[in-house]
Amino acid sequence: MSAEKDWLAEQVPDALWLAWMVNMNLSHPRLEEAYGAQVIQIRYRETWGHELLVALGGELVQSSHSATGWQFYQRHYADYRQAVLSGQLRLSAQADAAGYSQVSTFLNDRHFKVGAQASGWGSRLRRWFGKKNQI
Repeated sequence: MSAEKDWLAEQVPDALWLAWMVNMNLSHPRLEEAYGAQVIQIRYRETWGHELLVALGGELVQSSHSATGWQFYQRHYADYRQAVLSGQLRLSAQADAAGYSQVSTFLNDRHFKVGAQASGWGSRLRRWFGKKNQI
């Protein structure tokens, strides 16, 4: 494997994180203005974040996230990387639809759990439906 392919394989988790962030509208509006073509390709599922990550210099930085996106990053990125390193998320050497599906499930669980707790919807739904462990 060439050095470039090794680097790309190492960047798969960050590329998929970035694609998820774009699809969840957690990216900064300036990122979308500056890299509109890459953002559209991600949203149409033509690419899985590598091109945009390369354009950003290979790093996830605060300026690429919205304020809410950066808070989510600070809260959950370390757990995400641990899930990748431990094999809980089994990603291939290329960012692809199967990897994105795993990543989005993992991150959606955390994103929507935090949102439900913050808004109090979980307790309201339990009261409405009368089931404690449903949510």
